[in-house]
Amino acid sequence: MRTLLILAASSLPLAAWSQQPAAPAGGAVQLTTVDAILNNPQDDQIVRLRGRIVSAVRGDTYVFADDSGQINIEIDDDIPRDRIAIGADVEIVGEVDAADDDGDEGLEVEVERITPL
Repeated sequence: MRTLLILAASSLPLAAWSQQPAAPAGGAVQLTTVDAILNNPQDDQIVRLRGRIVSAVRGDTYVFADDSGQINIEIDDDIPRDRIAIGADVEIVGEVDAADDDGDEGLEVEVERITPL
């Protein structure tokens, strides 16, 4: 029993470290705008946006726009592509990527959830 407890306790920091921040359940993320993100980018901030997909850039990168501006979004391969239609109105929840650590230029939102409107 003691060994089991020690093993369980020792795996907690690894499990917590390996999890990426997830959007709160139930739509608890406050709606924001592209302009607000561009003017005050906070790396790893969870955001919710409503607008439209303007164009495909390359691979899993698209341009998203709302009435305040445009920003690149990266849509994970786990999200079915039938939810992505150019010109479609959508709501996205994702994480702001303000750091340029993956070779991409500029600020983007890494989409965790996309919902057609």
